[in-house]
Amino acid sequence: MFENLTTAFLYGQPATAIDVENTGLRPEEIETFQLGLEHYLTPATRLTAALYRYRLDGLLGQGISVDDRGTVDTYFVNIGEVTGQGLEAEAETRFGGGVRANFSYSLQHSQDEQGRRPPNSPEHMLKFRLSAPLWDERWRLGLEALYLSERDTWLNRTTPDQLVGNLTVSGEVSENVGVSFGLYNIGDNRYVDPVNPIVGADAIEQDGFNVRFKLNVRF
Repeated sequence: MFENLTTAFLYGQPATAIDVENTGLRPEEIETFQLGLEHYLTPATRLTAALYRYRLDGLLGQGISVDDRGTVDTYFVNIGEVTGQGLEAEAETRFGGGVRANFSYSLQHSQDEQGRRPPNSPEHMLKFRLSAPLWDERWRLGLEALYLSERDTWLNRTTPDQLVGNLTVSGEVSENVGVSFGLYNIGDNRYVDPVNPIVGADAIEQDGFNVRFKLNVRF
């Protein structure tokens, strides 16, 4: 599907995207099965786990073709069936002094009819969050770490796994005003996310270390 488009990218050919209507599309259909378990070890500690399996038929995807002039035609098509199964587990606890911790892990395996892993579909995902009050409960300090295993792109390349850490301070200035200040990607890790190649590449580099300030005003 993407061979001509890959050639255009490699040789720097200009591309003008034109959306083409496909009147033969049919709705996606999905069948899912999930078994979940929740248990409190103590009043402050909760454990959850879930096993799931799904079958998605008629998955919608974007088809692309490129002519000799570099014009790109894009259109939506039903690209077939995708099946998957996985496990999700989470542990959440509250410590003394208002400290909270959360850890979650997801294992998933998905494949299409040819046995290939769908694009942007990591097999392993981990999240860890820890937060604590500052001078009072209205202001909190938060630390989180996010991990994604390698992912395939739409042009059959593989992106490296990634680990990103964030540090935030958030609070309420008044009943209607809230603020947050964050240091994101504090390790300045360089990583890319798979994207639809119509944008000119099949993976885009994400921000390194960055600082954000957010003000929320409720009326």
